Amino acid sequence: MIEKNSKQSDKVFLTILADGKFHQQVEEGTEGAVKREIKDKTTNEVTDTKFELIHDSVKGIITEVTIIEGEYGKNIQITIDTEVISLGVKTPFGEDILKKLPSLDLLKEVILTPYSFLPKGEENKKKGITVYQDGIKVSSYYYDIEKKESINGCPEPENGGKGFDSDDWTNHFNVVRKFMIKEIEKLPVFVEATKEENKEVKGF
Repeated sequence: MIEKNSKQSDKVFLTILADGKFHQQVEEGTEGAVKREIKDKTTNEVTDTKFELIHDSVKGIITEVTIIEGEYGKNIQITIDTEVISLGVKTPFGEDILKKLPSLDLLKEVILTPYSFLPKGEENKKKGITVYQDGIKVSSYYYDIEKKESINGCPEPENGGKGFDSDDWTNHFNVVRKFMIKEIEKLPVFVEATKEENKEVKGF
């Protein structure tokens, strides 16, 4: 777990990969670093090699949230002291954190623990970020689990989604995502991205 360290001066950039872990890119030879090979999806040939430190969790107080327009779409960047977590908003991890940030008391410490696992008997992995505050697991700000309905203004699909095809659902999820990003921009820790930040997104 990465915890708050006020003595640290340089920012540490983290992202979450398919294994459901935080990855921090470092120099080759760094103690504890793991080698990761990047392969071409078509040829399966190795195109790049990275060395990374892997972390299960990040702990601290969220001091800044930024939405950045990157080469492959929007990213949400969350700063916890000197750790900067960068996630694509269309990834399961990015979408999950968009849902939970408004539920937090931003003056208090949080623990972010990503996950990625295949439930028994299912074909698709479950991915997301478990968020703890005051020892309690934080739920989505936009969904009432007991009533099984959207809350706090989250857009509902027209006619409950009846008759929707895959394109209709894609459009609906885009509307919901844009709504959640607008809500993130209302947070007191939100900071508008600079032109320089929009040009270069730290990623893996």
